Amino acid sequence: MTDAPARRRNIANAASYPNRVSVVLYARVGGDSCPDVALAHARRFAEAQDWDVHSAFFDVCGPTTPGAGRQFWPKVERLLLDREVEGVVALSEDEIAGSPEDKAQFKELLLTQAAFVEYVGEPPFGSAAGEPPA
Repeated sequence: MTDAPARRRNIANAASYPNRVSVVLYARVGGDSCPDVALAHARRFAEAQDWDVHSAFFDVCGPTTPGAGRQFWPKVERLLLDREVEGVVALSEDEIAGSPEDKAQFKELLLTQAAFVEYVGEPPFGSAAGEPPA
């Protein structure tokens, strides 16, 4: 179920900018890592494509934690299923799915929803959150 204010906002945005692509940013980080740099890197990429960033999520978990066992990944999937976003921007495929089964399941989700994923790679060494690299 989609909340009404978000749905109205999405409809208004679509009417105002009919050709804009909406994406969600996603990162998976280890226990002592900070997601800010990864999400800022993904955001810069998305904005450079002139995409609208609908939302950004990160999970603190190990690389083999399945999507269903993560706190925020199910929200990303729900945005795709509800067609509130057309794509996902992440650093790598391993951020999204650690096992071959999870990778296959994610690819199937993209196919059935006519959605896409863009892997932008690691941010440049030494880049600060929200700042372009020197």
